[in-house]
Amino acid sequence: TIRTSRVLDREEQSAYWLTIEASDSPQARVAKTGVLHVFVRVLDRNDHRPVPMLPIYYANVKENSPQVTVELSRSPTSRPMFSAQHYKTQISEKTAIGTQIYTVRARSSDMSRTSKPLVYGIHSVEDTGMEDKLRVEPSTGSVLVMEPLDFEVCREIRAIIYARQGTLTSYVTLTVTVTDDNDNAPRFVHKDYVVNLPSSSPVGSSVITLLAHDADSGENGVVKYSIISGNELGLFAVDTTLGIISVAKRLPEDHKETILTVRATDNGRYPLSDTSNVRIQSLSGNELDLRFSRALYQRTVRDSTPLGSVLLVVTTNPNGNARYSLKPPCPYFEVHPASGAVSLTRWLTRERAKSVACTVVARNRAGSEDTAKIVIKTASTNQHSPIFKRQFYRGFIRENSPSGSSVLLENNSPLLVSATDKDVGPNALVGYRLLNPNEPYFVVDFVTGAIRTRKPLDYEKMKEWIFYVQASIVCKLNYDASPFSDMGEPVRSSPIPAMVQVTVLDTNDQKPVFTKAKYEVDLILPTVPGVVVAKPTALDNDTVGKLRYTIKGNTHSKLFSINSTDGSIILLKSDPKSLNLAKYVMEVLASDGIHTASATVEISVQKISTEAKGFRFPQ
Repeated sequence: TIRTSRVLDREEQSAYWLTIEASDSPQARVAKTGVLHVFVRVLDRNDHRPVPMLPIYYANVKENSPQVTVELSRSPTSRPMFSAQHYKTQISEKTAIGTQIYTVRARSSDMSRTSKPLVYGIHSVEDTGMEDKLRVEPSTGSVLVMEPLDFEVCREIRAIIYARQGTLTSYVTLTVTVTDDNDNAPRFVHKDYVVNLPSSSPVGSSVITLLAHDADSGENGVVKYSIISGNELGLFAVDTTLGIISVAKRLPEDHKETILTVRATDNGRYPLSDTSNVRIQSLSGNELDLRFSRALYQRTVRDSTPLGSVLLVVTTNPNGNARYSLKPPCPYFEVHPASGAVSLTRWLTRERAKSVACTVVARNRAGSEDTAKIVIKTASTNQHSPIFKRQFYRGFIRENSPSGSSVLLENNSPLLVSATDKDVGPNALVGYRLLNPNEPYFVVDFVTGAIRTRKPLDYEKMKEWIFYVQASIVCKLNYDASPFSDMGEPVRSSPIPAMVQVTVLDTNDQKPVFTKAKYEVDLILPTVPGVVVAKPTALDNDTVGKLRYTIKGNTHSKLFSINSTDGSIILLKSDPKSLNLAKYVMEVLASDGIHTASATVEISVQKISTEAKGFRFPQ
């Protein structure tokens, strides 16, 4: 039973890949184990308030438009729901490119005319070497084959499919099982064999065992053997199933050599085959000394090598005709007694043994014997995918920061995305890349995960940016390698990318601008001191820096003053003797502390007679 060890938060991590190993013994040397991979998807709850992508939305309408219709598109209130929690399908490795193999379907609670459409796609593939094999049509959810498939390379493709409506996204797993076709011919371990046979060998004695492998599975991989030439005298026979060549008749005294051609044929509907030549030489007893071709056989294998895989083949000299065995028996390997093929019988991991050594013994019928040493070293496989420590990162940067500037956290330290991997050694080295390689304004450092700018940003154009970062495992740090290539074996990437939100901070980079270059106003006398004569106004697109108004070289400071906050020009004296000019011209300045703008204010003084005219009423 799988249980949670702490409270899960879908907004921090929406999915988990678990690797479970089962063992039938606590002793590692004798235990047999099995491995199971489990994908856990965290279901969402409505535990977060909605947040608009932008604080303010702007629209432009021409003033001569006869009619304007504003149609509000309702945001979906729940995520799309797939018709199943897991999809499975099976296809042949011969499936043609472009073939539709499946259709995933999701439904939404909001399917009104104004709702946003459902969009489908592939979020990630467990084996990223297979990520280009499939494609999902965005509008229909149809799954298509895009590249040739090969059962011997990949027998299963596990992809995470997403369905998105607006800003809400759901995920589901699609498992595509690839079935085998008879597209591999049998292959002999050796194309030519040389066997030295005692001339006195009795009828029925074994001469040599041939071995042919077929990479196909099922009936397509069943191999049968037959002699097709060289056995006209019927001296030898071959077991059709085991490939053992034996003596069928007593050898003539003058027999020196027989060359047989043996065919290995698979059991497919349209059989494929391979041939091998076997040279059988008759020798006397003193000619049968046995020697291994090498004293030491070495090989490095990965801990993911399948059981039954042939690791190497030991051989003896042409006079050998040997039978092979391991002394003492090795828990990880076995040797074929006739062919000398050494195969894997138990999972070999670096946790169990970094290297395994054993002794192989060869013995022939004449009693001659020789030994050799076998050393198998293990290399770790990239078993785990990197997981981001957080699913959401938020940072800040000031507009107009130069290219290459780091995005910062609230404490002014650099924003670093970070993922961890449960593997050890080189397989735990994590590299980072942007999910959209064409992102024009940001770049992530492949090694450190630092987010930097490609070019300066403008607060007035875009106040906030959102993008995604993917983590991959690299086997070694190669700074010249493409950030989209993963040098691990096999390639592993984070199943869920990290979302990065960058807020652009405003700086005082915009010059204030007056609404008019020249303000013309009339001052009617008589009036009283304190009235506002004019109010020139300047605008500044920046959110930092307050505007301050002044009158440049105010030569009429006894008559007029200006409110430094709102720009209002106030009359100080109103008597005609003081206002003895017909027109007053002044230059008003508006400054945000860095930039300054100016405008001209022209005040025309007009006097009105105060003599009482009275009213005359009709009689």
